[in-house]
Amino acid sequence: MKNIFINDNHQIRSGWKIVIALLSIFLVVPIILGTLLLPIFALCGFNTSDRYTLSQISIYIQEIITIIIPIILWKLLDKKNLTELGLPSIKNNHQNFIYGLLFGALSLTAAAIIILCTNSSILKGSLLKPNFSLPILTALILYILVGFSEEILCRGYFLSVLKQCKNKYVPYMGSAVIFALMHSLNPGISVLSYINLFLFGLFAAYAVYKTKSIWLGIGFHITWNFFQGNVWGFLVSGTTNKDSIYTIQVLNKNIINGGDFGPEGGLAVTLILILLIIMLYKFVPIKKEAENDDYLTNTL
Repeated sequence: MKNIFINDNHQIRSGWKIVIALLSIFLVVPIILGTLLLPIFALCGFNTSDRYTLSQISIYIQEIITIIIPIILWKLLDKKNLTELGLPSIKNNHQNFIYGLLFGALSLTAAAIIILCTNSSILKGSLLKPNFSLPILTALILYILVGFSEEILCRGYFLSVLKQCKNKYVPYMGSAVIFALMHSLNPGISVLSYINLFLFGLFAAYAVYKTKSIWLGIGFHITWNFFQGNVWGFLVSGTTNKDSIYTIQVLNKNIINGGDFGPEGGLAVTLILILLIIMLYKFVPIKKEAENDDYLTNTL
């Protein structure tokens, strides 16, 4: 009888590794927040009137845990270094990270322009009068954590463990599907939202195939979310933001602007993501595997 837990190479099957990772995150986060941090918050004088601050701190901690757990599981279950997880030295990959930051910002701005051109949304105020505030800075910190956590989990850990499968397309398609499904509880989710989230995951996974790292995806993810929510003032995967540098007000919700899910639920983003995948295919060469990139290899 075929072992449902161990494959022919005596490895835990990739599906179980993914389940272990998700269960670890969903179990560890509430335990840490509920049994360890809440008493600390109480001792520090936080009360119910500080609910927003507590919520923000809890979200930061959740993202940090989501960064740490896949790395621990990668070391324990696969016993491999971080280069093989898609995290080679930033020193040798800083260009990919910078390109990711740049194209994330430009791509979301292009989607915003498309949405404005449909006359379903308007820019409130003037481009010459940006609004800067402390919550925008705290949101940037959050999106930096989100960029690292979701890319390390989905394009790092999930994609890497799925490479155990014999079909070469499974790691890239599978990690994109899981990424889309992880947003199932977000407000305003729709069929087109799932499609766009899948395309986003496919783009980021294809970037891993091309660059042999997740650095481009991390940079892209950070500025994509930040420009969406806190530069242009859109919903980010159905969630609202308190402050933004500019505000694009949606006058009528439609299939172009994404409605209650934000741009990621609309055709403007679908077009941008398809163009990005084509650009990766046409203009980004495939990097050869690095032989001696030992970033944190000997220390973790």
